Amino acid sequence: MQYNNLPDACFSTNLMNGELIVIKKGESGYYPSNLSTNDPMKNRMLADAHNAQLGISKAQEASMVCGSMFGWEVPAADPQNYKEDGTPIIRNEFAGNYNREPITADELHFCDGFDINGDHITVLFETRHYEAELLDLRLREGEDYVKLYGNYYPHDKSVEMYYCYHRTDGTESDPTYIKDLTADERSVIRDCMRRNGLNDYIYEMAQMNVAPDDDTESRADFQCDQTEGFPTVLVVNWTKQQAWLELNASAINDGEDVSKYEQLCKDWGVRSCTDEGDYNDLLKQLGDEAYENAAFPADDPEIDMSF
Repeated sequence: MQYNNLPDACFSTNLMNGELIVIKKGESGYYPSNLSTNDPMKNRMLADAHNAQLGISKAQEASMVCGSMFGWEVPAADPQNYKEDGTPIIRNEFAGNYNREPITADELHFCDGFDINGDHITVLFETRHYEAELLDLRLREGEDYVKLYGNYYPHDKSVEMYYCYHRTDGTESDPTYIKDLTADERSVIRDCMRRNGLNDYIYEMAQMNVAPDDDTESRADFQCDQTEGFPTVLVVNWTKQQAWLELNASAINDGEDVSKYEQLCKDWGVRSCTDEGDYNDLLKQLGDEAYENAAFPADDPEIDMSF
């Protein structure tokens, strides 16, 4: 569908060399104007003056430019998607404002690996469908494509997704979060993480990355529902401010298969833990016995010795 609120033609300037050009609605490319000069600034003034005389707004000109380059049915060819000064209206609220197709399992896969960020994993997704959809958010000058990311929190298997505009200078815009992920989409993303072993990876990396001079600590063992009653300890790396569950090695019999319980520890994930209060809060989440056995004692209240 071609947008009806466009003029038959308009003046503009060539983005590459500044020459004065004419763009005709519905046609690809442009026509050089015989009014063009060797001065790009003067050509810009001529385009503004002629368009104003014809009653053509800057929003209409911007739409015509995009239509001539990217096709006349894209949202970028609709003047309603531009401000009065001709700059695009960026849809910062992707949620609710955009008629997008749902994420499906066969579309979603990883691109360029992932990064460990504290208690979560950040993944760059590659999905051609979503790249095409997100491009309709209107790239601004200096932006060449959109990147779609996901954050995964192994400790509660929660997910969030966001996108960034990639700029031609190699930098990225601030993230804009997709706020309307459905339950099915969240399930698809979690399954993608699970298939690629990221839940286990962040757990194993936390253990492997304990440096010789890191301050690590574990207190008394306990039984909890998370590991189905197998004796467990809560390990904390105070240096990296991370905590995770480990089985009590002394409770493992020779030749005993404890892979099931080890997986349950991995499923609990790696949690942020900055002080003794955080440690105690994690124990509370694991149950009464965990807290009673392994919690740091509360500070004794000061006794008023004054008379």
